[in-house]
Amino acid sequence: MFKNFSIEKIIIFLFTVILAFAVYRILTADIKITLIPHITAVNFLYQMRFEFIPGIGYREAGGLFIIGQSCIGARLFICLFLILSICRIDNYEGFLKKIGRIFLFCITAVFLAYIITVFRITASIPFCRLENFQLIHTIFSLMVYFASGIGLYTFLSYKSEKKIINKEEWKIWRNYWFL
Repeated sequence: MFKNFSIEKIIIFLFTVILAFAVYRILTADIKITLIPHITAVNFLYQMRFEFIPGIGYREAGGLFIIGQSCIGARLFICLFLILSICRIDNYEGFLKKIGRIFLFCITAVFLAYIITVFRITASIPFCRLENFQLIHTIFSLMVYFASGIGLYTFLSYKSEKKIINKEEWKIWRNYWFL
């Protein structure tokens, strides 16, 4: 009945959930620090000034918009981390190798979440003076988040189905190029 049921899978699953929760808590604990990449990108691209308001986030000096806790991408991180973990963890043999890969997936998911949220914020700024900016920003955010999740899943599915080079071919290719 439970063919794929094992203690190892339960431990891996629990470890993944605990790690996701811990990183989520870290990302949302101090928004003054975790929003620095977002503010830096907006400063670089649009030369805007910001002031930090405790409990709210960074407010653009002219009051056009606020980059707050919901802009960090912590929930997007969880989605990307789970997509990476679910799609790829069975490709590895050995308990310790799987635990190591989960850490790698976690780092990758944080990195991707930051890139995607910075893109989402910087691409929305040209619309901030429009009357229905909040609606435009929300729709754009949903499109970017959905596309990034589907894109990551599609990429991982493609990579796992398409075995481009087996180990023997890799050794030949590596020896050819790196002699």
